[in-house]
This record gives sequence, structure tokens and C-alpha cells, in this order.
Amino acid sequence: MLLCESGRCFNESSVGEFLRSRRGGLLAVVVLLTIQAGLLGYAATRHSPTELEPAFLASGVSHWRLGRYELYRVNPPLPRMIAAIPAVLAGCKVDWTHFSDSPGSRSEFHVAEDFVRVNGPQFFPLLVYARWACIAIYLIGGFFAYRWANELYGQGAGLVTLTNWTLEPNLLAHAELITSDSACWSFGLAAIYLFWRWLKVPSWRVAVLAGLFLGVAELSKLTWLILFALFPALWLFWRLTSRPVPIGGRQDVVCVDHPRFSQLIAILLLAIYVINLGYGFDKSGQRLDRFVFVSTAFTGNEAAGVQGNRWQDSILARLPVPVPRDYLLGLDAQTKDLESYPLPSYLNGKWKHGGWWYFYLFGLLIKVPLGIWALFFAVVIAKCVSRARSGLFRSECILIVPALTVLLLTSAQLEFNLHLRYVFPAVALGAVFLGQSARPELIGAITYRRTLLALTLGPAMFSLVTIYPHQLAYFNELAGGPRNGHKYLLGSSLDWGQDLLLTVPLLDRDCALVTRESVAADTILLNPMGFQRRRNSEPVQDLPPKILIAASALSDAPELLSLYSSPAAVPHAPACYTVMSIAVADIPAGKIDRLQWRRQSSGFKPP
Repeated sequence: MLLCESGRCFNESSVGEFLRSRRGGLLAVVVLLTIQAGLLGYAATRHSPTELEPAFLASGVSHWRLGRYELYRVNPPLPRMIAAIPAVLAGCKVDWTHFSDSPGSRSEFHVAEDFVRVNGPQFFPLLVYARWACIAIYLIGGFFAYRWANELYGQGAGLVTLTNWTLEPNLLAHAELITSDSACWSFGLAAIYLFWRWLKVPSWRVAVLAGLFLGVAELSKLTWLILFALFPALWLFWRLTSRPVPIGGRQDVVCVDHPRFSQLIAILLLAIYVINLGYGFDKSGQRLDRFVFVSTAFTGNEAAGVQGNRWQDSILARLPVPVPRDYLLGLDAQTKDLESYPLPSYLNGKWKHGGWWYFYLFGLLIKVPLGIWALFFAVVIAKCVSRARSGLFRSECILIVPALTVLLLTSAQLEFNLHLRYVFPAVALGAVFLGQSARPELIGAITYRRTLLALTLGPAMFSLVTIYPHQLAYFNELAGGPRNGHKYLLGSSLDWGQDLLLTVPLLDRDCALVTRESVAADTILLNPMGFQRRRNSEPVQDLPPKILIAASALSDAPELLSLYSSPAAVPHAPACYTVMSIAVADIPAGKIDRLQWRRQSSGFKPP
């Protein structure tokens, strides 16, 4: 049988040629994006609320209902507003009793507790709908990643990039949730891609698109504030490295179409306008001296947390701030955390106040699938030994520089190291870079390219299949797999409270549970099941034969680390699976005094 495309016919067995055709490529993109949506949609129904999601959802509802943005202002509101749309349309209940707008306050967690309480059993369906609403964000990121790799390296490269986007367990794990991370790397990648398009073919149309998406990226997470400095620097680099291009083969007639400075300014100003638009222009343009800050960088005080304003009596005091009030106060609150953070950091079984410069590099080494790492090193080696000049150096700088900037600036922050997800924008941009493994100019023989992709993407697919839907707790073979992840990283790299819902079958027995306090889990899962929280000051009596220890509890009770050994095998038809973030442990007599939950009776039958 023959397949025809654009007047060309080829054998159906020639899958590669079909995928290189326009119709075949479009079909592959649709299939991969559909797979992504299916993986995220199902996983969203399987996991209990993570630590930040209740506050995230309640804050998003406040943006719509009250038109105010104080709650969770440490990050911009766009992802929260997208997530909250289904809850608002469903008529969710609210309670603003604990709402506070005082400088440096984080009242969103108290508001979240009230939000979960008043919605009761309906909270989890609302959360699932919110998660589903955010799936489109990840798909948008995948589409732009494909487009960039396709235009930079060819259609085969675009499909390799989109396959990586589909298989990377860390990206999928956080894209399932309603936090800011997926929006950060998806919209950030789109903004950088459109900026690159504008540099290559300058026009006002592309400049407007780049400015719009830069504003959307800025409304997703404060991480991308660096783009306001990087874009001018990359524009200057592009101008300085531009070379004349012969027209019609004539060397005496050249064309140099430089991206205009006026268009660059328009991109940046349009992004600022979009930021204000995202806040509904709420308290935009306020004078600088009317702000009350809490970080030392903004107050000039010696200690973080002391209110003040270092510009109160300066020449800049009357200057109108071009962004909304809560955007700047959110940056101030975020800066305060980077200056003074009370909780210790954990790495390789060690706790300390402060961080390690190699935390994120080491985390990526043991969290990213080895197949993807192998593909990365193969591409780097091939580029180093290749004698052919690709002419892609400038374009690859636009791709690589933002990724390295995120990685370096995040690694340089040593006040605390808790969340590897802070550098996942670099992983997302790296997926585009890896697409060139399908370039004939880089790896000549098609047999070699196919073998390389099979030996790298094959294991990556196996990694996802074996961990799904527990990909938040994924660790590669260098760490000994997910069973040993707790020896190296905790927090959102392993346990964010996502597996409590999956352990319900284990809770139908006389047992104790050790976990961090979780507003949603306590209210809608553990309390109704007959569990009662025990205060740490109360004596432990009548110890059950076994306890369940959530990895999240280890940050509050490091002494439990020695007991955290065997992940829990949870019976679930048609087969058993393992919840990697919760362990079953025997209780040595007199060795534990931090039991947080104890069953009041053992006869409860979960629904």
C-alpha cells in the first residue's frame, strides 16, 4: 500500500519518511500531545492534595471573587486564576475570616484551611477539576518546544523534543499539579522562542507576540524577571554577531535586517502592560514611598522581617512604580525568604541550615532519567567532534543562555535548598536542545541516529512506565531507583503529600501514621477515617506493631530517617504497586516519640 503526501508516494513501511512529511508530523504531534493529556488527566485523579495546592486554589478563587491579589503574592496570579476557573464556575464555598494583607503575611495557608473545611468532601473534586484546567498549559509548552526544535533542527528534531517532553517524569509530575511550575517553563519557553523568531525575522507582528508572551511568562512566576535583562543583552549579542547575507548570489549586494531597538523596547513595554493587565491594574503606578517592605534588600535594615522602605526619603520616593502593588510586594516577600529561611536543607542524608552550591546539579543527575542524560552527552560529544559548521551558534545561544542563567542563579542562592523544581525551566529548554540528535548533519548515518534514539529514549520510556503515576518520587538508577530516593532528596522531589490517598487500603488496620500536617488531607481524608492527631508533647502509649512514615515527615523529625526503609506495597486491583513516598516501618521499643496520627479504632472500612 502507498501513502501519498504533496504529490509524493512512498511505501507504508517507510515510517520515518511518513513522519517527515507534513501530514505525518502533524499526526505524530497530535498523538504525543494526546498521550500527555491522558497521562496528566489520570494522574490528577490519583493523588491527594500536595502541600501548596489548597492555598493555591483558595488564592485563585480570591482573585476572581474579590478582585484582590494579596493571597500567595510571592508568585504572580495567572496560574492560580486558570486553576480556579472550574471552582468558581461550580460555585465553591468560601470563608475569608483569616484573610490578611499585612506586609510579609502568608495568610493564604490559613484561608486554605477554611476553604477546605467549608467545602468538605467537595474539595477534592474541585482540586481535580483545577488540575485538569491546567493540563492545557503543559500542552502549550510542548507545542512551542516542538515548533522551536522543528524550525531550528528539522521536523525529526521537533518530534524527538516532543517525545522527551512526553517522557520526562519530573516535568510530568509537576505539570499534573496546580502550582506555578508548569506555567513557568511552558510560557517562559514560548516567550524565548518568539523572541528568537523576532531576532531572526524582525517584524512588528512577531515583536507584539513576543511581548505578549513575555508578559504571560512574567505573570506565571518571578523566575522570568531575568528576561528583562537577558532580552536586551541577547539582542545586543545578535546585532554584534550579524553578518551580511548575499542577495541572489551576488557578493556585492548584501542584506542585513537587524532587529530594531524600537521593537525591543516595545516588547519590554508590552510585557509590563500585560503584567498590569493580569492584575486588572489593581494599585498600579503607586508611589515608591507608599510601600512597606520586609526584606533587607528593600528595607535597608540589618535583619529580614523588619518593616521599612529604604527609598522612603530618597530622590526616588515619589517615583511611580510601573507594576501592580502586589507584584512588587510579592517580589519583596520572595526576597525575604532568600535572605532568611528558618527550615534546614537536606541532601545525601545530611541536614544543615543553608544550602550547597551543587544541590541542583546533583539533583538533576539523580532525578533525570539516564536515557535522557545519555542523549545529552551524545549530542554534546557529537557537536564537539563534528567538523561541519552548522551556522546555529547564535540561535543556540538564545536557547542555552536562559537555561544556564536559571541554573546558575538558582545554584548561587545558598540560604536554603528544598525544591529541585526551581531549575526545571532549564530542563524544559534542554529538551529543545536534545532534539538535534535527529539532525543528519550532526549524526550522519540514519542507522546511527535510530540506534542512538532507541538506546536513549527507550530506557526513558521504560523509566516512565515503571514509575507512573508516582513520577513525583522518580529517581534514576544512579540513586538506586525510587526506593532509595529518600537517602538523597526530600520535599517536592519525593513526597509532597501526594500519596496519602493511595495508602487508604493500608490504613484499614491498627496502625499509626507519621506525616506532615496537611490541611486538605487532615480534613477530608484522615479525620473521617477515624484518625486523631496527637500533639508532640503527649506521651506515646499502646504502640501499634507498624507505622507508616511519609517522607515529608522527615524534614520535621530527622530522627525518623533511620526507620524509613521499605516503601509501602499497597494492595490495589488488579495488582500491587508501590507508593514510593510512604514507608512501612517496624517500631523499635522507645525509639519514636513523633507519632502524629493514631487510629482510634481498627474496624474502619474505607469507601
